[in-house]
Amino acid sequence: MKKKEKTALRSMSSEELVKHIGVLEAEMKASKLERVTKPVKNIHALRSKRLSIAVSQTILRERELTRG
Repeated sequence: MKKKEKTALRSMSSEELVKHIGVLEAEMKASKLERVTKPVKNIHALRSKRLSIAVSQTILRERELTRG
């Protein structure tokens, strides 16, 4: 993940991040199903989505810890 993308995630509000994580998880489920049913063109897409979810969750957790 590029630094620009991480800064964009950090600039989002917590609610936007939760929505973003939900969208990515839905895309991840669809990609996993697609991978089983037919050949995938972009093999690394699942990995990048999983990484993006992890970074987003980390940012949310950091915010929780700094508030509490």
